[in-house]
Amino acid sequence: MRANPWMIGPVVDVGGAGPSVVVKDLIDIAGTRTTAGSPSLAAIAPVALEDAPVVRRIKAAGGRIVAKSNLVELAYGSQGINPGFGTPQNPRSPELIPGGSSSGSAVAVGIGAVDVGIGTDTGGSIRIPAACCGVYGLKTTHGSMPMDGCWPLAPSLDTIGPLAATLKMLAEGYRLLGGDPWTGVAPEAIRVLSSGDGRFDAAVERIAASLGRPVEKIELDLGELWRLGDTVMGFEAVRSAARLDWSRLDPKVGSRLLQSQKISPSEYLDALGSRRGFQESFSRLLDDGRAVLLLPTIPFAIPALAEAYDRWLNVLTLPFNYLGVPALSFPVTDPGGLANGEGEEGLVPLSVQLVGVAGGEASLISLASEIEAVGNA
Repeated sequence: MRANPWMIGPVVDVGGAGPSVVVKDLIDIAGTRTTAGSPSLAAIAPVALEDAPVVRRIKAAGGRIVAKSNLVELAYGSQGINPGFGTPQNPRSPELIPGGSSSGSAVAVGIGAVDVGIGTDTGGSIRIPAACCGVYGLKTTHGSMPMDGCWPLAPSLDTIGPLAATLKMLAEGYRLLGGDPWTGVAPEAIRVLSSGDGRFDAAVERIAASLGRPVEKIELDLGELWRLGDTVMGFEAVRSAARLDWSRLDPKVGSRLLQSQKISPSEYLDALGSRRGFQESFSRLLDDGRAVLLLPTIPFAIPALAEAYDRWLNVLTLPFNYLGVPALSFPVTDPGGLANGEGEEGLVPLSVQLVGVAGGEASLISLASEIEAVGNA
């Protein structure tokens, strides 16, 4: 087993001479097999005949694709653990989880192996590994990136986005995907809400106060949004994996699929049917883009590998997949000294996420640059 198995395999057709890029192995690259992190799927997957549209975009924009990255099997898990291909090693501390499902992409940028990692985010799969590995991750607006040529987990939630070690390179990754990162205007006001942990809430409020903008505490039922998002994700995950032999998968993934199989079609349709109303309410809550939500990415210490499955990691990420809105996670320096944990090799900085209205990626990048400028990042 490789010492740090963040990579599934190298890529021959590397594209341009710009930033080096690794692509999560859910996404087709011509001449390679898309494994979805699954040895079972790798054994039967055909060689892709053409690049996925997002890969074509990266190459056309000058990106230099060098490898496909490891992930949680079928992207159905947030811990970053993969028994079949090996678990990528957290660059901050090897005894901590790397986070998933885009573990390989986060680790690759965290160790400096590449400039940009491309991941997918269905319930937090970009933002959670970004938080665990101390890097930047952008969940894009649902529907803003073409998902053709990407192995699906839950199409109603799936998105593609970049990870990077710096905000500047994250913006460059977003540009490679076809986004326009530097035209956004930072929102006028900040909204904060309770995460369930007073220490993390206080840290977020300290960071918000440093920006010199109006800060307002709001109420938002994240638990209900999580439940609805989990219903949609579970039902669609079962459908996506229907042709595979679940007994040959990572037992944690297989067990999750079996549990999700209990979701009824009526529960699923009710969850989808409620979505538009919640989206409209959220947009009003953020004054149709004049405000932004600031909250932790993970409201507790990053778990050790031995405790990987003890807590739900996506409690503050999955709600925004259900809403379909963009969210940017990044490491910050809390004036009060709170971090997301510490391992043998050093500190895991506090990770926060900025959440905006649909199409608001550039405004999130703009505000994150202000947070950096005042010394919080």
